[in-house]
Amino acid sequence: MLDLRAINQNRFSRAKRLWTIANVLRLMAFAVGAYAVFQGDPPLHLPPVLFAITVAAELFQWRSDVIKTRSEALLRKLDLSRSFGMEVSAADRRDIMSDLPGEVRKRFAGSEVPDEYFTSPEPPGPRKAVENLVESAWYTKQQASMMVVVCFVLISLVTLVALATLIVASNEVATVSTRTTISKVVIAWLLLIFSLGMFRHAWTYYKLAERSERSYTAGVHLLRGEITEADALKQWYEYQIGRASSPLLPDWLWRLKRDDLNDAWQRASGR
Repeated sequence: MLDLRAINQNRFSRAKRLWTIANVLRLMAFAVGAYAVFQGDPPLHLPPVLFAITVAAELFQWRSDVIKTRSEALLRKLDLSRSFGMEVSAADRRDIMSDLPGEVRKRFAGSEVPDEYFTSPEPPGPRKAVENLVESAWYTKQQASMMVVVCFVLISLVTLVALATLIVASNEVATVSTRTTISKVVIAWLLLIFSLGMFRHAWTYYKLAERSERSYTAGVHLLRGEITEADALKQWYEYQIGRASSPLLPDWLWRLKRDDLNDAWQRASGR
């Protein structure tokens, strides 16, 4: 048997690493371009190098998106399986295994591992499903809200560095040609905000936090009365659609806030 939850977390981590590499390559492309601007006669090999870095960044981003899409699909099945007590089908397991490298299969192979991802003590059914939804939506909302702040802090820092560089160049640099060159680099630096998708990520993280807040509120409301399977599934699907269309939540954020979030959830839930 395979520990599907651990496998999926591993695949999400791989998608995040590839996403990080793609952004690092975009930064490298900017650095190479800035270097070329300051060269009176740039080397002939610079354009091919820039082209190769840009293509590599897009390939890493594409592979990250592919893995994320497949991981989100499996996560949807695992969440509903854990909530309603449904087993992941043999056909789904075969599809999962066919996409895994051999070393990953060996790493997570073994006896069936209990899925303890959620803390709800309820038996499988609509009530457990909604309790799991409330828990998942709360954690996602907290992390997505933090990422909105991170994105705007990065945007502010990039903008401040650009403005400070322009002010220093206008006051300290005497030659017009050098000031013009610095202005070009500063403009390219500001374009990094759009190249790295900072505004887009800030917006999509905000929408994810908003969607998670709605799912959390709807789930809390449902828990006050009788819950039908249709109501539970509807809320889960709406939440999962919003989660699947959002950017990845970085592993470093979870490692940084994991203990604090877990403690807050356990104390508030009395578990």
